[in-house]
Amino acid sequence: MIRVVAIREGDYGCEERPEGAPLMCNVEIEKDGEKKYFNIPDKMADDLGLEEKVEITSATFSKIEDVVRERRNI
Repeated sequence: MIRVVAIREGDYGCEERPEGAPLMCNVEIEKDGEKKYFNIPDKMADDLGLEEKVEITSATFSKIEDVVRERRNI
């Protein structure tokens, strides 16, 4: 089972969000009893229909992993 535990506003620390940068959110997901944390664009969370306490498909989880992986390689 894969489910969204929590969705929180992105944390930009003491600084504001950089100009032109997308609004981000932190998504906590539980997969097979293990919690994983992802920082993804807020629009993506909306587009995927992510909601707290709701199960997601493995395809949706893979999309999230792919976006995070791509952002690390930028």
